[in-house]
Amino acid sequence: MLVKDDDYRLSFLYGNFVTLTNLSDLDIERIIEQRLSPLYISLHSTEPSVREKLVRVRGKDMSIEYLNRLLEADIRVHIQIVLCSGINDGTLKSTLMDIAENYDGIESVGIVPVGLTAHRKGLYPLRSFTSKEAASLIKEIEKLQKEFLNTKNSSWIFLADEFYLMGGSFLPGREHYEDFYQIENGIGITSLFLSEFEEALDEHSNDLRPLRGTIFTGEMAGPILKKVARELEQFGIFLKVKMVPNKFFGGKVSITGLITGSDILKLKDIKNIDGPIVLPNIVLNEDKVFLDDLTVSELEKNLKVQIHVVSSDGKGFIEDLVKLGSGS
Repeated sequence: MLVKDDDYRLSFLYGNFVTLTNLSDLDIERIIEQRLSPLYISLHSTEPSVREKLVRVRGKDMSIEYLNRLLEADIRVHIQIVLCSGINDGTLKSTLMDIAENYDGIESVGIVPVGLTAHRKGLYPLRSFTSKEAASLIKEIEKLQKEFLNTKNSSWIFLADEFYLMGGSFLPGREHYEDFYQIENGIGITSLFLSEFEEALDEHSNDLRPLRGTIFTGEMAGPILKKVARELEQFGIFLKVKMVPNKFFGGKVSITGLITGSDILKLKDIKNIDGPIVLPNIVLNEDKVFLDDLTVSELEKNLKVQIHVVSSDGKGFIEDLVKLGSGS
């Protein structure tokens, strides 16, 4: 089944980000009439020349005008800025101030790094941010967040977890993310997981039973999962954290949710893995199928090791470990 991207209906229903570049006046009227709110919009920049370079609209770009019409009609909006080194990072601050001063009604602005796979033949030569650049961005945004806490009573701008992990900075606490406006965008998901994990660990400390195995994770979340694994050791739970390099997408893709079954099979020591395997459900769809169409049962058969799929949120993760320890 094919699903059309950049569909405002999916933005309203599922939080998908849309550019507004493929809409007509009738579409805007329908959104307003049916009160499709909130919407999640990729803006990237308010500087016309930068937007033109990023969005590549055929004909006149009406997205800024459409955004204004939606805001004037009290449609709630959350903005995404995909930050691209050498393109819109230089105008980021001016874009943020422009949005803050001239676009009333925007509830949050999320900044995420551009995701770069190995499949970029013939595409614009983009690069990932360095650790130093990520650290510098965090400092710059923290200053603006303090200003907006005074003027808007909200941090208003939120950085993707990737920037903090890249920059080697401490992740903000759960309260920083307020209502987790853009958690599906990878903003605040780590802090929420750790917070829920600690609460559930305290609640179920007497229910946990000894357990050994290996848990798979993406390279970026590896240090976080290792910290979690160390805390579990006091309960006799010893999970070896295995970071899985992403060969399927390649490039700089390192988040857990994009791990495929073939990535796991390509691990050098996979045949000697300590079972059972604990697999976060974020790597699977509802039918327990990876992005490369490999199923959990196929992987289990190939490895000859039992696989337990566990929840990817902190509370559910602990509850699943309780079930595993009790044999249920």
